[in-house]
Amino acid sequence: MGWSLGRRVFAFAGFFCLAPGDSRAGAWLTEASRTQLIFTAKALDVRRQFIGDGSTIRTGRFIKQEIKIEAEHGLNRDFALLAGVRGVGARLPPEAGTMYVGVAAIRAGAKARLWSNADAVISLQGWAEASRSLSYPERIKSWSGPVEGEIRLNGGLSGGSRGWPIFLEAQLAYRWRGSWPNEAHLDLTAGVYASPRVLFLLQSFNAVAVTQLDGTRLRRHKLQPSVVYAFSDSFSLQLGVFATVAGANVGRERGALISLWYKL
Repeated sequence: MGWSLGRRVFAFAGFFCLAPGDSRAGAWLTEASRTQLIFTAKALDVRRQFIGDGSTIRTGRFIKQEIKIEAEHGLNRDFALLAGVRGVGARLPPEAGTMYVGVAAIRAGAKARLWSNADAVISLQGWAEASRSLSYPERIKSWSGPVEGEIRLNGGLSGGSRGWPIFLEAQLAYRWRGSWPNEAHLDLTAGVYASPRVLFLLQSFNAVAVTQLDGTRLRRHKLQPSVVYAFSDSFSLQLGVFATVAGANVGRERGALISLWYKL
């Protein structure tokens, strides 16, 4: 028996409604006249989903892949320009009716330094994103809403001036999702340098829908440990895994990522 429209929308929302946090959108700005490029590929699957009370139930298998390119160009000490493109593809279980769903998106924005000293920084950034989606075999092209946007307040603390090989970041954001529920995000990062070339990261991405989808509240809490190896001052490689550890009315994701960081 096929899924109802409500269940199909719910399943789709588990992938695309609560948008993930950026893996490396830092509080510090890229140096003036330099450009930081980040190429990221992710793959994940979902075999269980969190329901409203936070427990999980078994569901059909969902598979998702994402490729994105992010760029930050430092204009001067206080301002940077942001840009990015991403493509997302998902294969839904047969009972969902729609077998494949894809999204292509482009975004642009800016980041401003509000305050800093030798060890800390506070910055504010915002972006707007336009997207296009397609499902197959039904070829529905109406999933994407109007242009989406986000405003994000970043705070970072580094022990570099004291010789401590650590840094901490916290980011608080509000995201306008168009036809999807708007979201509040809290993203946390802790980094430890095991050596001048090896960085260990532990990140927590937390999203809560502040409006409802068909009367349903959505939230997701994700952990992402990773390691970054710097081959040079300009080129680094990041390898990591991630998992949704708690939530409500979203899929329990398990996945891996690889990122290449290159600074021009």
